[in-house]
Amino acid sequence: VTINDLNKPLNEHLRAEELRLDALAVNTLIKYGFAQGSLIPVPNPEFEQKHLTIVPELSFSFNEDTQSRKRKPKRHGAETLPEKRKKTTIDHCSPEIPKCLPFPCPNWDSENYSCAYDSVFAILLSAYHRSVENFRTRFASHCSGSSMLMGLFQQVLDGQI
Repeated sequence: VTINDLNKPLNEHLRAEELRLDALAVNTLIKYGFAQGSLIPVPNPEFEQKHLTIVPELSFSFNEDTQSRKRKPKRHGAETLPEKRKKTTIDHCSPEIPKCLPFPCPNWDSENYSCAYDSVFAILLSAYHRSVENFRTRFASHCSGSSMLMGLFQQVLDGQI
C-alpha cells in the first residue's frame, strides 16, 4: 500500500456529505458563540444532485378476453347433504388452559401506562401459577427475594392482594 493509494480523492457523494457536515459544524459553533461570523448555507445533497430523478409511470392492463376458472360442478339430487362442521366452544378446551385468567394482569391503555416490570411480573406469576409444588419450594429457597416474591404471588392467587 502506497501513500497515493491512501490519499485518493473522495467520490462526489462522500465529498458532498463532508461539505454538508462541515457547514453544520461551523453553523453550530457560530450559533452557540464559540466562533464569529455569519451562518453558512447548508447544502442539501438530495436537492442539489446533478442528475435528474426518473419517476417511472406504472400502468396496468387486464386481458378481458380470458375466461375465469370454473369450480367443480355441484352435485344435484339426493347425494347433497349439509356439511358437518364441529362448533368450537370453550368447553372443548384443555383443562390446563383456564377459561378466565386467575390473576390480575397489567392493563395497557392510554390512561394507565404500565412499565416493563408489570409484564415481567405477570409472566412470573403465570409461571408460578402453572408450576408444580416441587419447583415452587426450590425457587422459594433460592434466596430471600425469591421467597418473598413467591409469598406475594400466592397472596395474589388467593385474592388477598
